[in-house]
This record gives sequence, structure tokens and C-alpha cells, in this order.
Amino acid sequence: MLEGFGARLADVSFVQVEAGMNRYNRTHVPFCRLHDMLSDRGFHLFRLYDQAFEFHRGGRPVLRRADAMFINGALVDLSGIS
Repeated sequence: MLEGFGARLADVSFVQVEAGMNRYNRTHVPFCRLHDMLSDRGFHLFRLYDQAFEFHRGGRPVLRRADAMFINGALVDLSGIS
């Protein structure tokens, strides 16, 4: 996953990852795992791109995967937000 970045991750402004969005998807790293890991390192979810659904291939009507982009908290002014 992203552990190989170590302390260098703090120097990155944005991180985009392809994440699994449901428990049936065993191909992609689960979104919640990526979100927790990046949140613990000061990143915030910025946006979701390229959503793919299971039902496009006759599967379940649920979100299969998406590209999640995270922004480094150092670039975000959270003052005044409660």
C-alpha cells in the first residue's frame, strides 16, 4: 500500500488511489483502510473519481471501486470549522 512512502508522504500534496468500495471487491484495497491510513497521516478526502459499479457486468447494484483523491492537511485551512 502506501507504507513505503514513510515520512516522505508528508511532502506530498495530493494522493490518488484506486480503492475497493464494497466488501465483495477483493481485488482492490478497501477504501476504509486507505482512508484511515491517510487520515492518520494528516490527509483529508478531497474527491472521488472514476466510479465503477458492479451491475455494469451483470453483478450487484453497488459501487465496486473508485479513485479517491486525498489532500494534505497542510494545504487546508480548517479554522472556523467545528
